[in-house]
Amino acid sequence: MPLIIQSQPMIIGWDTQDAVLQYSGQTALTLDLNIVDPQLEMASVAPKLKIDQSQCFYEIGLKDMGRFMRDAASYSRAQLAKGVQRVVSQGNALADIHLNQDPIPQQARYNAFESNLKEFNYGVVPKSRPKITVERGDVNYRLKRGRVENNTKAVQVQSYYQPWRIQYYVKQYDRVDISYIEGDAGLQV
Repeated sequence: MPLIIQSQPMIIGWDTQDAVLQYSGQTALTLDLNIVDPQLEMASVAPKLKIDQSQCFYEIGLKDMGRFMRDAASYSRAQLAKGVQRVVSQGNALADIHLNQDPIPQQARYNAFESNLKEFNYGVVPKSRPKITVERGDVNYRLKRGRVENNTKAVQVQSYYQPWRIQYYVKQYDRVDISYIEGDAGLQV
């Protein structure tokens, strides 16, 4: 008795679908910035060095016009007073000629020689030091702060995402067929 066994394996099939990512809209943003730079404003007053040498120049004979005129007037008044005093004293001596001896030779000698005697001496000029003053300088500054304003607008982006997918299915189910054949028709030896 012949027995026929036939088997059929199970076949599994699958379908895959790749992931999908789609988007629409402007994805590259352009920054819209308003920038105000900081500023530093500075104003400075330089220090000043003042040197007053007028007294030194005065002592060596270099004078300004006003001072020269004052000194010349003062010297002239002093010389005039000295000359008037000499003339008065000599006139009084001549008026009192009867009390003293003759004053004319003595006055002549004084007027010719003694009144013109000069003394000379060595000295260092100028004798005084220059006046030096310093005016301090100053630096004033003001800082204007800068700022950055961000005016960039956010852009809406539309997106669609479908994940990766796999679907399994059975293409062919497994099976075992057993058949029985009577007789020996189907057998070969």
